Amino acid sequence: MVLPLRHGRTTAGRGPRILTALLVTGAALLTVWLLSLHRSLAGDIALPWWGLGIAYFLATVAGVHVTVRNQAFTFTLSEVPLVLGLAGSSPSALLAGGLIGTAVSLTLYRRQQPLKIVFNLAVFAIEADVAMFVLNSLLAGHAVASTIGWLAILAAAVSASTVGQLLTALIVAVSTDARRGREVAGILRFVVPASVLNTLLGLTGVHVVGHDAQAAALLVIPVAALAIAYRGYLFERHRHAQVRRLYDTSGALHRSHGGDASITTLLSQAREMFNAEVAEVVLLPTKQGDVRRCVLGPVESAGLVTETVASSDPAVALATARTPVLLDPADHAGLLAARGCRNGMAISLTGEHGTAGALIVANRRDAVSAFGRDDLELLEAFAGPASVSLDNGRLEAELEYRASHDPLTGLANRALLAERMQAALDSGRQRTCTVLLLDVDDFKTVNDTLGHPAGDQLLIGIAERLTSCLRPADLAARLGGDEFAVMLASSSDTDGAVAVAERILDALRAPFHLSGCDVTIRGSIGIVGDNPSIVTVDDLLSSADLAMYRAKAQGKNRCVVFQPVMQVEVMARHQLRVDLERAVSDEAFQVHYQPIIDLDTGRITAAEALVRWSHPDRGSISPDEFIPLAEETGLIVPLGRIVLEQACRQLAVWQRTDPRMQLSVNLSGRQLQHPGLVDEVASTFARHGINACYVTLEVTERVMVDDQLALDALRRLRGLGVKIAVDDFGTGYSSLSILRDLPIDSLKIAKPFVDRLARSDDDRALAATIVGLASSLRLDTVAEGIERPDQADIMRDAGCRGGQGFLFSRAIPAEEFLERILLPPAGAPVISLAG
Repeated sequence: MVLPLRHGRTTAGRGPRILTALLVTGAALLTVWLLSLHRSLAGDIALPWWGLGIAYFLATVAGVHVTVRNQAFTFTLSEVPLVLGLAGSSPSALLAGGLIGTAVSLTLYRRQQPLKIVFNLAVFAIEADVAMFVLNSLLAGHAVASTIGWLAILAAAVSASTVGQLLTALIVAVSTDARRGREVAGILRFVVPASVLNTLLGLTGVHVVGHDAQAAALLVIPVAALAIAYRGYLFERHRHAQVRRLYDTSGALHRSHGGDASITTLLSQAREMFNAEVAEVVLLPTKQGDVRRCVLGPVESAGLVTETVASSDPAVALATARTPVLLDPADHAGLLAARGCRNGMAISLTGEHGTAGALIVANRRDAVSAFGRDDLELLEAFAGPASVSLDNGRLEAELEYRASHDPLTGLANRALLAERMQAALDSGRQRTCTVLLLDVDDFKTVNDTLGHPAGDQLLIGIAERLTSCLRPADLAARLGGDEFAVMLASSSDTDGAVAVAERILDALRAPFHLSGCDVTIRGSIGIVGDNPSIVTVDDLLSSADLAMYRAKAQGKNRCVVFQPVMQVEVMARHQLRVDLERAVSDEAFQVHYQPIIDLDTGRITAAEALVRWSHPDRGSISPDEFIPLAEETGLIVPLGRIVLEQACRQLAVWQRTDPRMQLSVNLSGRQLQHPGLVDEVASTFARHGINACYVTLEVTERVMVDDQLALDALRRLRGLGVKIAVDDFGTGYSSLSILRDLPIDSLKIAKPFVDRLARSDDDRALAATIVGLASSLRLDTVAEGIERPDQADIMRDAGCRGGQGFLFSRAIPAEEFLERILLPPAGAPVISLAG
């Protein structure tokens, strides 16, 4: 007989109750019908009902327990008292003894719930009725103590066991699901052969007792042997199932990928392996951080539940245990009570990289027994692949983290930011994708003065302050170098984005303590929000970049919101760059010349070469527009080569008319950094037969002070005989005291300084001071931007020898310069030529 001791967590549902009621009704009707036949089954022996009751009690108590998933069953030797009842008792005695003996065993010994007791008693009654019906049908007048009678009893017992097996599978299917019922029915296949053996043993007992009652004591040995055999068979079957399940578990853990996926698989397999309601893993932090607890409970729909716990949680101590531990309610009451568990086991999960945490399984589903030593051994075997899986999951998670985060600051990297932005754009809700782009304005200075370690510390500090200004749902990223980005969650409101940007700028204003000193930095932020024209990640970042550079252009330490007109300007700038590249390639530039005169005599002493570009579509483009673009793109180097070539060619022509004619040409910092500049200048002079002493190269004072490479190039150029002039003197930040250390021959006083000459006596005195200092250093001076006669008079009175400006002439083409400037009669004043 098979007694279902537990039907799962849904036993009290309507399905099991209805089925049990139907079984009780069926058993009662079948029993009444059989008893109405008034047919006696008395044979060689006659056992009273109480004797059969005792036999059924002993058979049930001596049963062998087995758990199938979350179902617990007891396989009994009930066929032995059944055979005794069939062979020598009345139907009423068999039913009464069996019901009473089984009920006492289930109530007092097994302590089953009432519904389970009623179900098992109903199954017993139906089994007994089926057995009596089959026996009566097959005897057909033959004696019980005959071969036909024994075969009939054997058929009756096997039929009863088969019916009981089917009813057990049915109650499991109703309590859980049909698939689980089929599994149970398949696993219980050995019930039929076991029933045959039990029946044969019972028939042997009937025969022995019928001939010699005292020999019945000898039946104890075969009964015990059979019970031991059953127990051994079921134990080995259980062990085989465990090994198979352990193998399947290792495969499942190996196939799982990702941190949470590995943990979910681990807990699911642990719960299944140990027939537990709850499985939990407590994860120790790999570095600084919180202890994490992941739980898979009895409710499947809840899924994996993750939370942080205090390091003082009792489960943390279990991670250091070297052996698996049974969680006894007496010794681990706090841990079990906190988790609402009755019993459990725990083991440390230790992999190649140390102890990862502890695994806990709790609340055994089997109502027959709690966890035991055999389970601890299996748990220890389970911990091996579980630890490897956890190690692999953590390693995979760490690799994923490294692939998506900046190693220095811990912020998201460009790839993760782009992924999140693309997801927001794909969702069709562009309003959830407001982006701020931050560029640190003074980072290079920190790196150059304090060193790269201090620069790294500054970046870490910026990341911390940036994160402190954001909400948890916002994403901060480092794009590289000193450039950061923020993706705001669910915010397209421009005012809200600006408020966040200003909060970031305020946070950056506080000094950073680096390498023993306080460092103050500034930032520029570009903001881009909801815009129908923005459809890709590149659009978002480039738009934010445009706004950020606009913030820099407006004075830094501020934020600017992107406007579509900025994109138009960028497209125009891009087109201008393309056209500039083509013009440089075609040498489509002209050089105009502005005269430099001697303020005392009014005669021409030199001409400054100034480049002009006539665009085929836009017409004349101001040098203020295309020269900075040429500097930025590096086109200034070939452009400067073109200007020098044309100017030297023209100087050679002019010197045929005036051998004393001199030429000034501007040089940029990018040109001075070009390694072949000096050789190119020398070869150009040689190609046109120009003496280097008639050429002055003009360089801004900032280039001379900031760039050592430029200074070295100037010294080499001066070695050729070229004169060097400081252009736009007075607009930079150099000190007059360092002029003596520079390789220069003259100063060109900037136009803004000249413009202020007539305003006050102080300005005139300052002009006289500069000219006097230059004279003491044996430097010539030229005043730029002279537009009025009084300016020329003041500078001449101050001692300035040269002058240049619209008062004398604008920059004009070479042919006009020759006709208007060089060919007038000797001694004719140049001032009359202005206009």
